[in-house]
Amino acid sequence: MRKQAARFLSSLRILHLALFAGQCLLLILAVWIVTGHHVSFAERSTDKLLQVLSLLLSFAIAYGAVVMKKRRLEEIRAGAASVEARVARYRSSCLLQWALLETVVLLNLVCFIVTGNYAFVALTVAVMIFYALQAPTRLAVLWQLGITEEALDAL
Repeated sequence: MRKQAARFLSSLRILHLALFAGQCLLLILAVWIVTGHHVSFAERSTDKLLQVLSLLLSFAIAYGAVVMKKRRLEEIRAGAASVEARVARYRSSCLLQWALLETVVLLNLVCFIVTGNYAFVALTVAVMIFYALQAPTRLAVLWQLGITEEALDAL
């Protein structure tokens, strides 16, 4: 039974790493596009507007992702569902949080390509660091789901 718990964690880690690697590749591609002057930039007035909108949306979406996952984890812990059901709901809450954070990364990269302003790269890197810190670990899963190691191993 321990193999299934290990498989669950490793598949979730691999998915998280693959999504993070995709973000890194998109960041490198965006910087290459802008530094190679393969695109014409928007006007300066648009730059300031996009900075404000991007910053507000980034914080709102990132905050929403954290609050959403926290609420879902509270629901999972409060329910009397089996360990299998808890793990499945945990996986879906992680995927939703990661999708929201990836949306923020993509939004900022598009703004960077449109304006050529490296402030968007800085915001993108900050969100990517936060995303990287959301990687699933065995201890985090046990603590967030409120289950014991034995219950996870019996999966």
